[in-house]
Amino acid sequence: MRRRVSSSRPGFSGGLSAGPLATLRSLFARVRQNRRLRVPRVTSPVLEGACSSPRSAAVAWALALAVFGFGCIGPASAENALRAQKEYELSVGLLGEQNIPAAFEHLFKAKDLDPLNPEPHQLLGNLYLLRGDLGKAEEELREARKLAQRNAAYGPPFIAEVENSLGVVLVHQKRYDEAIALLRETASNLLNRTPHLAWGNLGWAYYEKGQYTDAVAALTQSIRHQNRFCLGYYRLGQAYLALRDFERAEESLTHCLEVSDEGCHNLQDAWHLRGQARARLGQRDDAIGDFERCLELAAATPTGRACQSYLQATQ
Repeated sequence: MRRRVSSSRPGFSGGLSAGPLATLRSLFARVRQNRRLRVPRVTSPVLEGACSSPRSAAVAWALALAVFGFGCIGPASAENALRAQKEYELSVGLLGEQNIPAAFEHLFKAKDLDPLNPEPHQLLGNLYLLRGDLGKAEEELREARKLAQRNAAYGPPFIAEVENSLGVVLVHQKRYDEAIALLRETASNLLNRTPHLAWGNLGWAYYEKGQYTDAVAALTQSIRHQNRFCLGYYRLGQAYLALRDFERAEESLTHCLEVSDEGCHNLQDAWHLRGQARARLGQRDDAIGDFERCLELAAATPTGRACQSYLQATQ
């Protein structure tokens, strides 16, 4: 097996996964859409109304115990559903203001008001993921998926979004086989509205497992679905570098840095890896330029220190 190029910065923001941040952007857009429509997304169980009839009470009780693990709680009232939606939207707004503790508080309220709504669980799962609390992240995301699968108001696109984040959790937990199986299914789902994210995370899972050829195949699918997905190009360059295909690595990393987005252009790890690829190709001056740009972005990070070491070695 070839030597694996070390993954990017340690920690969860440095993991460069196409999961929680992309999901949060999607949630912001969804909340804006809901506000325009002025329609709360009211949840309802599979057996909505079953608890209102004495004749069906025994059946509902048995099914609720089997399916939900609790008694016949029924859907949230219209008032509680509306209050829960407002709490949820407030939490998303607070996230935009970087007020994470208050966002958690209102998400917990949304869960209490409408316990069958998967959306607060989804957002909580992504927040726990960003904090590095993988156990709670997995728990909330699995609950979100379970509730969405039992609720006709939520369909495959929402479930795919949840499963993409869950796949990221599994990769961080080094449960690569589970992550690969889940992400492959999610990426191949024709109703997935953002398949490039799932393909990208599938490629990342293969890379972390050391299956670089499979990583290249998945990441190539990712950028075919979204040709401005700079993180997909970055991961593709990383995989090619591990395969010692320095020309394709340099090409992929150049595509990453040329995407017209400030976040892509300032991706320090991409400058670092392209410098490595160019150094291997004998492009000394270009490599030095990449390492200098890497150092300008952040000298104190592990990636910045690695770039500094390369520059010192060239002197």
